[in-house]
Amino acid sequence: MRFSYRLSAALIGATTIVVQPQFAVAQLSPQQVEAIGREITVRIDGGAGGSGVIVERKDNTYFVLTNHHVVRYLDRYEIETSDGSRYPVYKMQELPGFDLALVQFQSNKIYRVAELGNSDQLAGGAKVYATGFPVPRPQREQRSYRFSAGQFQRYQPIGENGYTMVYNSEVIPGMSGGPVLDGVGRIVGINGRSCSGLRLGIPINSFLANQRNLRQLQDSSADNTRPEDLLSLGGAKAERGDYQSAIRDYQRALQSCPDSPDAYYQIGAAQYNAGDKQAAIENFNQVIRINPKNADAYVFRGFARYEQGDKQGALADLNEAIRLDPNYANAYYNRGVARSDQGDKQGAIADYNEAIRLDPNYANAYNNRGIVRSQQGDKQGALADYNEAIRLDPNDADAYSNRGVVRYEQGDKQGALADLNEAIRLDPNDADAYSNRGVARSGLGDKQGALADYNEAIRLNPNEADAYNNRGVVRYEQGDKQGALADSNEAIRLNPNSAEAYDTRGVARSGLGDKQGAIADYNEAIRLNPNYADAYNNRGVVRYEQGDKQGALADSNEAIRLNPNSAEAYDTRGVARSGLGDKQGALADFNEAIRLNPNLADAYDNRGKVRYEQGDKQGALADFNEAIRLNPNYAKAYYNRGVVRYDNLKDYQGAQTDFNEAIRLNPNDASSYYYRALTYSQQGDKRKAIDDFQKAANLYQQQGNTESYKNAQDRIRELQQ
Repeated sequence: MRFSYRLSAALIGATTIVVQPQFAVAQLSPQQVEAIGREITVRIDGGAGGSGVIVERKDNTYFVLTNHHVVRYLDRYEIETSDGSRYPVYKMQELPGFDLALVQFQSNKIYRVAELGNSDQLAGGAKVYATGFPVPRPQREQRSYRFSAGQFQRYQPIGENGYTMVYNSEVIPGMSGGPVLDGVGRIVGINGRSCSGLRLGIPINSFLANQRNLRQLQDSSADNTRPEDLLSLGGAKAERGDYQSAIRDYQRALQSCPDSPDAYYQIGAAQYNAGDKQAAIENFNQVIRINPKNADAYVFRGFARYEQGDKQGALADLNEAIRLDPNYANAYYNRGVARSDQGDKQGAIADYNEAIRLDPNYANAYNNRGIVRSQQGDKQGALADYNEAIRLDPNDADAYSNRGVVRYEQGDKQGALADLNEAIRLDPNDADAYSNRGVARSGLGDKQGALADYNEAIRLNPNEADAYNNRGVVRYEQGDKQGALADSNEAIRLNPNSAEAYDTRGVARSGLGDKQGAIADYNEAIRLNPNYADAYNNRGVVRYEQGDKQGALADSNEAIRLNPNSAEAYDTRGVARSGLGDKQGALADFNEAIRLNPNLADAYDNRGKVRYEQGDKQGALADFNEAIRLNPNYAKAYYNRGVVRYDNLKDYQGAQTDFNEAIRLNPNDASSYYYRALTYSQQGDKRKAIDDFQKAANLYQQQGNTESYKNAQDRIRELQQ
């Protein structure tokens, strides 16, 4: 597309960059040269993207030397400087006969201007360094600064478009237009081309000798015969997501320049981004064949292997990349991803630490280190990492989503919701963020909002196992036990190693009366995750219901050992202790459950029952009242309060009201019918009493409770006499 800003005729050829006389200067360390390169090298966005170097400043105008093929299309370009500031390119000139261009931007800030060297003085074997901003690599959405050491090899007598400098620094696409620096940090060339296994640059002296020929940039979009132009054309298409068209352009470049590692690299990157990982691996094999020292190709091939399931091959490639370039932050980062996935959390953290040391602005490394820290229980460390990731990249949706998870786990549910809302605003197609927000909404009591989020997560990613599992949890809480079972089945189908899904299915099966199936699921959850406190606790609940009180006690003890802050586990152990006759131990457990979670209605209800058994009727009544306040749909608490009102307070009307509510909430509660019949009998309403005793008798019979069935039948006969 054409842009409206043009170079004024008065400025054409008006800029002359002068090289200062050269004196013998002591060589700098690679670290010192790298620091200079970081200050003078700029990133150029627009078209296919590239790099450049600041070579002149006049007042507030800066001049950047780059390749012509980086800015050859009349498009809108932006320059990003070393401090992260971005400026529009507003004037551009090209140098006929050379793949060079001079572009301008304006700024009031002071940026370092490169010192120009004398490329004619280079001798074979001299140290040279290439800098620039490669195209994005795996797990790195942003282009980042790259510094590559090498040696000058020779000049070739004839070089198309000025490419006569031969050197062996590792330069990959996106670094085109960046400088080649000598051992003291002066520009001696411009990166730009690789052909037949040779890395080629344009000597700075060629630019200086011909700069008087600079002219306004012409629209040369129709001229796509040179390999570097074809790579640039393909790069622009890849930037738009048109990978197949980009690949065709790269293949044309390969025909013009066989054994071009840049062409193979670009083809591999496009195939990787298009989802064809195997084809990408084959092209990175070609890059490595041509240049076995290309660390970037090892990184890209390693991550393609990782996504193909070849974890060992991925680690081998990433190890090799680090061996070739011990300062390669992205290689450490990707190895951290692979190590974490294989369970080597300490190794992963070590790699993320190294990536951050090498590149303190590596937002993704902070985000991933936060994930591993969170998995290891270091929630504060994780929060610090997510905060830093967000500071470095305020548009990092993953960091907001992950921070939301940690905030939720630490009890800050409103903070979690705010973070997850921001994650979804930044990336409306992030299924994980919707699933996580569903958890936060559920925790805040918004069950319908949670269901809507889980539905959206599943719509965006029908293979999102966690979303099915979480939706199953909410469905169960809302009484849809069959829906919960269906969701947990699907979660297990998608991820047979999800301990959480087996635990959820166990809860659903237990609620549907399949106690043996529930225990089998809890066993599997514990096999998959021997540290899963909730699964032990839930298995203990079912064991108690089946009469295995010692098994219930053992499971709740283990749940408490694994999670000393689990109010539910203390509640379960209290029930087991009470059933085994240890009423004081039970009370202590219920007290601890309530201390840990003052909103746990079950603990109040269970404590109320023990208090009642020990004769503390007022304490029992207070606990049942609190259980009902916390959960107005708690049928058992209404029943228990009704018993206290009937047996001890002789408040038959109040008791009857409680039993009515218990029956409304649970129409199959035989004991509530039995006690309501007693209230009718006390009030002289024999017909209603007989009806309720009969309903109780029928339910007791269905449950196989012979003794209670006989008691209800005896009551009926007494009333009928």
